[in-house]
Amino acid sequence: MTSKVNWMTGLIWVVIGIILDFSIQIFGVTGSKTLAVLLGQPANGVVATILLVIIVALLTIAVTKVLLYAVRQANPGLGLQPFVWEKLSYVFVGYLVIILGLMFINLARELVVGHIDIAQNQLTLQNTFSQGLYGIIFVGFLSIVVAPIVEELIFRGVVMNYFCTNKGWWVNIILSAGMFGYFHVYSAFNAFDFLQYAFMGGVLAYVYKKTQQIQYAMLTHALNNTVSFFAMLSML
Repeated sequence: MTSKVNWMTGLIWVVIGIILDFSIQIFGVTGSKTLAVLLGQPANGVVATILLVIIVALLTIAVTKVLLYAVRQANPGLGLQPFVWEKLSYVFVGYLVIILGLMFINLARELVVGHIDIAQNQLTLQNTFSQGLYGIIFVGFLSIVVAPIVEELIFRGVVMNYFCTNKGWWVNIILSAGMFGYFHVYSAFNAFDFLQYAFMGGVLAYVYKKTQQIQYAMLTHALNNTVSFFAMLSML
């Protein structure tokens, strides 16, 4: 494909991917609650929670297949490969870099504005916890399973295989980081929140670039989200 066609095709797939990502959340919640009520069960009860996991899991599998198809149009070799320890080390190093980077960004935020705010994206997740077991399972499954798979296929898989592939080594890493950062703060933009997510996206893009296998970026993303999830859970 020519560079222009690559950009247009890639942009279309990014938009489709984001729509599908939101669809998982919307249909997972509305579908599970509706079915539970129809079965005479509470909208946030055990049955609704089980239905939520089943619906979200099935939708995630379907969306993953669609996005894998999209990425393989530009990179036919993309797929799950046997894990290699040397590449697996990028997961742990990448996670440590993310933590250190976020610490420096929060330090800069405190020096500039005098306090550290919680990003709107995190506040939304914390508010979802108020729904009890249903909300906790939803946030956990979404952050530990869905986001690392779907978001990596969009912002690393699609972006880094369709955009700026013939440019300098860092160009599509920066683009991937910027798009990932904006995706997480677009509803309530804040420069420091954007910088936090963009930095994380840049590290994940670097992990993918160095390993040439998206599974390691997914694992790094999942590790970060898992630790964050249990940190939020411990504060309940």
